[in-house]
Parts: sequence; C-alpha cells; structure tokens
Amino acid sequence: MSKVLSPETTFDERIVQRTAAIGVVGLGYAGLPLAMAFAETGFDVTGIDLNDQRVQAVQKRESYLVDVPSERYESIDGTLTSLSSTP
Repeated sequence: MSKVLSPETTFDERIVQRTAAIGVVGLGYAGLPLAMAFAETGFDVTGIDLNDQRVQAVQKRESYLVDVPSERYESIDGTLTSLSSTP
C-alpha cells in the first residue's frame, strides 16, 4: 500500500507529528503566505506555480511580495520547495 494511503497513521496524527505532505498550487498573494505558514510550523511544503520567476524566487529565498519579506524564510522550520509546470 502506498505511503499516502497507509493505515499506519491517521490524518490527525500526521498533522500533529508534522509529517503530512502539504502542497500549495499558486504562489501568489494567497499561496505563498499559506505555504510559508505551513513551513514555519514544521511541515514539508511543495509550492507549484506556472510563473517561473516566482518558482526561482522561492528557490533562492527571495521576496517578490510586499507582505512576505525575505527575512521570513529564516523562520521556516520545515522545508519549502517550489516547482514549475514548465520543463
């Protein structure tokens, strides 16, 4: 059975233990702060965006939104990775 469907842990346990896989589609004004909030609390987060510049900025830990200063990346306790749909 796959890890996602494994009965070994319940959803609630994965949330409490910070082992749930979090994905955020779109790293704009709503998505990036949401992804960062999950990463700051210890989750491993993958952000997906069509905009390659946003993806590269997250990979370089650079800010592209006024509401998300670059210093906020320092408070991440989990991981924040970003992917683009373009090859």
